[in-house]
This record gives sequence, structure tokens and C-alpha cells, in this order.
Amino acid sequence: MEQNLHETNKYEDTLFPIGMYQITKDNCIPKGRGYRNLHWHEELQYVLVLSGNVIFQVNGCDYPLEHGEALFINKGALHMSSEMRFFPKLVEFVS
Repeated sequence: MEQNLHETNKYEDTLFPIGMYQITKDNCIPKGRGYRNLHWHEELQYVLVLSGNVIFQVNGCDYPLEHGEALFINKGALHMSSEMRFFPKLVEFVS
């Protein structure tokens, strides 16, 4: 069975279509597809590491991020977080 990698984000306010996710090692608020699953979407994504560190995979390339570092993910790029250490906390904006 073929896996569907496309993620459709839903917004409370379609006039201001932006989503913010708070992610820890064990949780994602609000709930969504999941940051550890390979996926893509039609929106841009900005990731900021607030504590710890994480490795993001984007289009097959690994990007290690530490506290205070950020990553911009273009629309249509396949991405996921592949490893989290030291209980990181991330903030992601999808717009």
C-alpha cells in the first residue's frame, strides 16, 4: 500500500492562515500528522529550537539544529524530524 505523504493543514481563521505548533519529545500541540512522519505540505514552515537539539531531514538531507537555531522549510519539501535529544522544545509556524 502506498503511503500518502501529503499533509493538509487546517486553519481556524482562513483570512489569517497560520498555524503554530509546540513540540516536545513526546507531544505535539495542537495534534497533527506528527513531526516524526515524513510528509510535505503546500505551506512554508519555520522551525525554531527553544531547548535541546534535533535533526530535521529535508528532501533527504540532514540538518542538525541546537537551542536558538532555526530552519526554513519551503513548500512542497519532504521533511520530518529524525532524531531528538535532550528533550527539545520546538515552535513551528506553518503558513
